[in-house]
Amino acid sequence: MTETNTLGVWLTRLSLLAGVAFTATAEYQLARALGATQPIAGMLPVAVDAYVVAALQYFKRADIALSLLLMSAAQVAAHLLDAGVMRVNVPMVVVVSLLVPVAIWRTHALARRAPEHRTPASVAEPTAVLVERITTLPPITVPPPVPHDALDKTWKPRALAAPEPAPAPAPELTAAEWIATRHRVRTDQVRTIADALTAVPDLSGKAVGDRLGTSDRYGRRVLAAAKELTGAKA
Repeated sequence: MTETNTLGVWLTRLSLLAGVAFTATAEYQLARALGATQPIAGMLPVAVDAYVVAALQYFKRADIALSLLLMSAAQVAAHLLDAGVMRVNVPMVVVVSLLVPVAIWRTHALARRAPEHRTPASVAEPTAVLVERITTLPPITVPPPVPHDALDKTWKPRALAAPEPAPAPAPELTAAEWIATRHRVRTDQVRTIADALTAVPDLSGKAVGDRLGTSDRYGRRVLAAAKELTGAKA
């Protein structure tokens, strides 16, 4: 605890002790003025001041305000009677009579609601864990099983099947075949019309269709392929 905290604790204790001593005297005189005997009159300051100490100890704001209000009411009544400003009357007797029951009720209520001081459970410190590195073992090779009828004979493992030969590569297409495939026409027809274009360059698709015995549309496709082939040759 620091020096500042120590000074604050002693100051609060001194303030509480002085206040209780001052108010207890007035509360005792008030009880005597209302007709209580000497031993019983001392119970009024004990009940009220014990409630004030409990409220400050548990630091309940509502009870701090109520306890100080009860203490203030007793102080005001005691000083009014002592100064001769007021005489004992029914309201004063009723208020002073209720101070002790209220103080008892609230003091016990504070004691029941006081939080229990529990010792926190100790947390075990983490222990070091040894981790063993597992060495990767080489795979186990299992030999092929030996047939039962070959146990007494010289046995040779079955030869592995020969791999299938790779498929032969597709033959390369000629220019005429490649152009005919693209235009979806026959290669021989493309070559025929290509030869005819050398003699008659202005052949039409209808004329090609009539010559080949096909439709005009097919003739135009053959003509386009033949012209492409002729251009490729050139």
